[in-house]
Amino acid sequence: MLLWDCDERIYKYTISVSVDNQTWTTVVDKSREVCKSWQSLKFEPVPVVFIKIVGTYNSNNEVFHCVHFECPDMSKRDTLNQTAESYSES
Repeated sequence: MLLWDCDERIYKYTISVSVDNQTWTTVVDKSREVCKSWQSLKFEPVPVVFIKIVGTYNSNNEVFHCVHFECPDMSKRDTLNQTAESYSES
C-alpha cells in the first residue's frame, strides 16, 4: 500500500477483511505506529473477499490518502516461483 508521500505527514490505520461484508476481522493494526510512504503488509492466510482500510490518523489533515493498494493471492506463490525458475532454465 502506498500512502501519500509528497511531504512529511504520517498516517495510522487498520485493515480488516471479510468474506460476507458483515463480519470483519482486523488483520493489520498500525493505529499505534508511525506510517509513511510504501507499506508492505503481511498477515496469516485467511479467505478474503472484502478489504476495509480505516485511516485513524493523518498528521496534516482529516483525510486518509491511500494512493495505491495491491493484494495479490500469495497462496500459489511457491508454485509460481518454481514455474518461473523452470521456464528461465530452459
